Parts: sequence; C-alpha cells; structure tokens
Amino acid sequence: MLANRLQAAAQQFEAERAAPLLRVRKQLLSLLLLQVMLGVASLAAIVLVSGGFKGRVTTLEAVTASAHVLTGALLLGSCAAAGLWSGRLFRMTRASEVPEVRTTTALEGVVA
Repeated sequence: MLANRLQAAAQQFEAERAAPLLRVRKQLLSLLLLQVMLGVASLAAIVLVSGGFKGRVTTLEAVTASAHVLTGALLLGSCAAAGLWSGRLFRMTRASEVPEVRTTTALEGVVA
C-alpha cells in the first residue's frame, strides 16, 4: 500500500525530484520480500532443524533469525526515509502546484 502511494506521489513531481521516492519504493518492496523469505527460513530452521521451539538453538536458526531482525530494522528505516523525503517534496512544492484532494467522511450524506 505504501509502495503504491509512493508511486502515485512520484508521478506528481518532475523526474529529478521524484527519483528518490522511486528508489525508496524499490527498496521497500525488495526489503519486504526479503523479510518474508527470511521469516519463512527462520521458521523452517526452528521447526525442521532445531526440533521445535523447545529444542536447542542451532547456528542456522540464530543466523536466520538475526538476519530477519536486521531486515526488519532496515525496512523500518526505509519507511522513515520515505516519509521524510515525501514530506520534504511537499514542503518544496508551492500550494498552487499541489493537486486538490477531496476527502470524505463516514457521516457524509447521513441525515440527522
């Protein structure tokens, strides 16, 4: 969802200013895929190699779990970078250049 919003936001700016948003979008999608794969690998290492959650911790389990945590930290940092960069782009943009966005409320059209 965030990646789609970054893509849409990047399309509103010229290519030079949108390039960092597209780069962060690509990083987010890559890190998310890596995070899921490491999570599955870590679970497989726990269940298949270590003999479940009550068995001894093996080196494979420790490495995959540590890589999974590291990737999660990188994913969090990339999300923060995306938020900061998009905020910077919008601050640099004059109000007249920003497209008008119509918001709706849950109570719209409800008669009191």
